[in-house]
Amino acid sequence: MDTSSSDYPGDVSTTGVIGIGRTDYGVIDRVGDVDWFRVSLKAGQTYKFEIEAGSINGLFDPQLSVHGMSGELVIRATVGQGFQSKHVELTPTAAGDYFLVASGDTLVGTYRISATNLTTGAVDPIPITGTQAADSLYSTSSADSIDGGAGVDTVTYSGARSGATITRTATGYTVTQAGAPQDTDTLANIEKLQFSDKTVNLTVRASASNLAAPDLKLLQELYLAFFNRVPDADGLEYWISEFRAGTTIKQIADAFYAAGVQHSSLTGFSAGMTNDDFVNVIYRNVLGRQGGADAEGLAYWSNALATGQESKGSLVTSILGSTHSFKGNTTWGWVADLLDNKATVSNQFAVQHGLGYTNAETSISEGMRIAAAVTATDTQTAISIIGVNDALFLY
Repeated sequence: MDTSSSDYPGDVSTTGVIGIGRTDYGVIDRVGDVDWFRVSLKAGQTYKFEIEAGSINGLFDPQLSVHGMSGELVIRATVGQGFQSKHVELTPTAAGDYFLVASGDTLVGTYRISATNLTTGAVDPIPITGTQAADSLYSTSSADSIDGGAGVDTVTYSGARSGATITRTATGYTVTQAGAPQDTDTLANIEKLQFSDKTVNLTVRASASNLAAPDLKLLQELYLAFFNRVPDADGLEYWISEFRAGTTIKQIADAFYAAGVQHSSLTGFSAGMTNDDFVNVIYRNVLGRQGGADAEGLAYWSNALATGQESKGSLVTSILGSTHSFKGNTTWGWVADLLDNKATVSNQFAVQHGLGYTNAETSISEGMRIAAAVTATDTQTAISIIGVNDALFLY
């Protein structure tokens, strides 16, 4: 029943979106009012767009035009049934977001607007809509148009992350599965993706942008220092939120140690480990010293723990700072280069690609494998292990 009183912005910032094969409703409620609807089109396919007067207080002589990605006029609808409707056909030469613009010239009233793909054999997106809560939505074997609505919403794909290409758009993302370019999904209001082997966090980049670069890097380095692994996006976003809420780096570092004890077989930490053992693990993780600390360093840092000058959390941040002080040193500069390269790979994995794994154990073991592949002079081997070949889609 087309009694909608929806009103949409009159430019490319519109929140109005119409899917192919769908009809929407609106109202021109004042002279000069215009409603813009975003629509995603494929190059070389022919579409029909139509506007009709609503059945209640219908808009007399409704007007319709199609505009390009920057808002420029492409074509106006001039064909229709008297003063009740108008339609126009368009075969775009470039794929992307276009805009349907509804207006009433000097009149007001309700209308309905529709978009149809006329191309023989074309696969139109299947609309999937979430609720106001956190939804788990599932991609089908066809092209889908998925709008999660409010809440933290996840779309699940049956394949591996490496088999999908994710592209950022003006309204969200598109996801194309390998070997099926005709089945591209269009996503809006989706926060997470779940693949068979990895997860993708679509909001971590925005969270990271709210943190000063040195603070973000230090959080990433805590994962390297305690676990010698790259961070997962979900975990990193959580600690970004905690840090912004007032949790100190020392408190976060102490929490990392407690987590390491819970996964002792993977991390080497245990509740009863000696100060010497702890310092040796950190030296291996941060400085790449597989034999652990030298005698002088071991004595110094173990004493700092024994006297209470340092906690396990604060000692790690102190060693990280000390490592960076060697940057450019002819003898020990490589340790700073190694830490910087690990941080670079960490940022690419967790922030730029928004990646994580499907469980905590895999996040630790695979994150360790990626970090272990980094050297003071090379990051490409580690990046190849990540296995994501599309562009850094979050930028």
